[in-house]
Amino acid sequence: MQYRYIDGNNNAWNISKKWIEYKPISKVLSSSGNYSGGEPFQAKITTRQYRAIRSLLQNAMSNTAIHLPNRLMGSGTIIEFTEEDDQTATCYLPMNSPEKAAIEDWLNQLKN
Repeated sequence: MQYRYIDGNNNAWNISKKWIEYKPISKVLSSSGNYSGGEPFQAKITTRQYRAIRSLLQNAMSNTAIHLPNRLMGSGTIIEFTEEDDQTATCYLPMNSPEKAAIEDWLNQLKN
């Protein structure tokens, strides 16, 4: 499976078994006109790293009790794809959910 995670600031993370790509939002595209997600990057990841982030994403996707009916400001979005790039599932996570925080904490460590 491949995933796209869109964080609460609208930065996008594309996650595959071997790569993570970060596509930040620019000041021009941010709702405030002041926020920048930083610099884009792409990094190789290990099988262990892929399994760790996949576990966090799947945990959030399986906890349907917290899912929002649509994307709200500050919420997180998980989009799941097959290897053939077919979208299979989407869910929206509340801004203050522990699942959203765990995913973003894990991903943001890669920016350092």
